[in-house]
Amino acid sequence: MAMQTIGNILRRHNVGTALAKGVSAAETVEKANDILKQWFGSSIQQYAEAAYVKQKILTIVCRGSSTSQEIRLRERQLMKELEQSFGKRVVEKIQYRVERLPSADKYSTL
Repeated sequence: MAMQTIGNILRRHNVGTALAKGVSAAETVEKANDILKQWFGSSIQQYAEAAYVKQKILTIVCRGSSTSQEIRLRERQLMKELEQSFGKRVVEKIQYRVERLPSADKYSTL
């Protein structure tokens, strides 16, 4: 018997709608991060990552505004690739949260 993802099993048996939604959201985040790695290389993880999906809104946390702008330029492509991957529209919108890294000057001991 071939291995199946838990998301496929839950959807097939219509078990626990909330649980199935949570699994679907986690799969979407994982796939979005994979797509970002394909586009920008594995170093993108230092600067941005898909964090969560809530009500079909994917939140991507970026370490700076320039990173969010680069991803925003490919936003439609990202949504299209996610839709192709899952066979349905899993994300209606992408929002960006910019979290700046602490300044190195604050922590300098020199």
